[in-house]
Amino acid sequence: MMTKSLLRPALALFLPLLSAIGLASPTQADTPEPTFKRVLRDGTFEIRDYDSQVVAEVRVPEGRGDPANAGFRPLARYIFGGNKPRASIAMTAPVTRQQEGQSIAMTAPVTRQDAGAEWKVRFIMPEGSTLATMPVPNDPNVRLLEEPAKRYGVITFSGFGSQAMMAQKSEELRTWLRGKKLTPIGAPIYASYDPPWTAPFLRRHEVWLALAAPAKP
Repeated sequence: MMTKSLLRPALALFLPLLSAIGLASPTQADTPEPTFKRVLRDGTFEIRDYDSQVVAEVRVPEGRGDPANAGFRPLARYIFGGNKPRASIAMTAPVTRQQEGQSIAMTAPVTRQDAGAEWKVRFIMPEGSTLATMPVPNDPNVRLLEEPAKRYGVITFSGFGSQAMMAQKSEELRTWLRGKKLTPIGAPIYASYDPPWTAPFLRRHEVWLALAAPAKP
């Protein structure tokens, strides 16, 4: 059982998080999201154009547990004052994660071996942010980057957002994009908009696949 001495600092950490990311409302109505131009919608599938974005990123080695949880903690510390000059930064949705490298299957009892694989976990900084004006992270594992403008194929769904479900939805998105004669590039980006204690049927998850620029005539 958690003692009062341990409970107080835990609440001090998580109550601001609940407020900042709108967890009191399952719809996340008060949490800003990056703006985009919707090019096409077809049921749960979309084509979207996003402008360039500043992101805070942490890299989590494969095999270190849930990458979203492992990456969330240092990123949350950064936006809640773990920076110079100890400024608070507005939380946005979604939190994204993307795998780089690869894992190699092995025989039992070991099921996977890391082969340079890691996950990029990111918070998207508020609209209008620039690298020049963002607070400097105290944690050297938190990096600030500018993501260039891109077009993405997107699939939206609800539920638990497990790795298996994300992988399944990635394949569904690839199949839909092939049917539209569109070419995805790079690894899928898994985007989650709600906290884990939100009822599964109210959660929103997405998979994004960057699209190759159309050939010039």
